[in-house]
Amino acid sequence: MTKVALVTDSTASIPQEYLERYGIRVAPQILVWGNETYRDGVDIQSSEFFERLSTTKVMPTTSQASPQSFHEIYQELLEQDYAILTILISEELSGTLASARQARDYFPEAPIEIIDSRTTAMAMGYIVLMAARAAEEGATLQQCKALAETARDNTGVIFAVDTLEFLHRGGSIGGGARLLGTALNLTRLLEGAGGAAGAPVAPAAGALRPPVLAPDACRMRTIRSRVGSLRRANLRATSSSMESGTTCMARRYVQGF
Repeated sequence: MTKVALVTDSTASIPQEYLERYGIRVAPQILVWGNETYRDGVDIQSSEFFERLSTTKVMPTTSQASPQSFHEIYQELLEQDYAILTILISEELSGTLASARQARDYFPEAPIEIIDSRTTAMAMGYIVLMAARAAEEGATLQQCKALAETARDNTGVIFAVDTLEFLHRGGSIGGGARLLGTALNLTRLLEGAGGAAGAPVAPAAGALRPPVLAPDACRMRTIRSRVGSLRRANLRATSSSMESGTTCMARRYVQGF
């Protein structure tokens, strides 16, 4: 039986121990900071990124993982007789899928499947890990793909930001919204919906989009509404900074279930 290997991109944020345990290959996203270029997770780690971001006057930009990265990964795995399942960041957020498809075109007869996760971060990481566990247990490429697609349809992301500064710098909100939100110390709760990040989780108030949901009880109700009546749900609280207020908030939410 042909073995199945999992490939993803660095936005999946899968801990290194799990990457090694399941042999998951990662194509790094590209970060451009001024005149410097970094491979995410290779040349720069998330902790370094956020530390630098807090003080920089030059906003970084990103570029999708290159077709060359996927070509190298595919070639190596195919030489080891693997079938390949690639699960990547939402096409609404990045051109990474296009890079993977371009690389796949060099191997037209090879068993390579590519899935749009319609999400990112550890939400995508869970999908990858579920498929990787199935592969380890002997599932075929098509079985792993079907499982990943089912997981994708039952996975979502809700996230908060500690500061409105970077939403303002990136053009997502205006200067007035930033000043008002900062002055009132408002916490913004956003949701990745349908593959796009930053969709509001409730109707916006005035010109502030996405909405401001200040009380913890209100935020908890929002998360509970997404979980609904599921008999079982896996929740993961993650943050860019272990000391952030958002981290403490997320931990409280998980403990609340």
